[in-house]
Amino acid sequence: MFTLLQVVIRQESPTNGQINARITNPLAENVGIIVNFVWVVLAILALTTAYRIYSNWMNGEDENTVQSISKWLLGMVLCLALIGGLKLWLASNPAYDSGVNYNF
Repeated sequence: MFTLLQVVIRQESPTNGQINARITNPLAENVGIIVNFVWVVLAILALTTAYRIYSNWMNGEDENTVQSISKWLLGMVLCLALIGGLKLWLASNPAYDSGVNYNF
């Protein structure tokens, strides 16, 4: 068998093209900014959803208020766990070949 296309994103690889320079390194250098942006978006979504649940509850439009609150809370816990897991995964530096260290 033979290989038609081989893409290796290691620093010393002659076939890396511009993958490190244009994709891997800029993403790795800006992970902190991306994580902060995700925190802000999640905070806005959490507040708007909580306000919607509260207003439906006060107007008597939502008969399953406890179910809505539990779904909202479960969603927030899941998002916190996913972001925390992502930060721990990136802290172990899975892209060590790109030469970029993640700093949070």
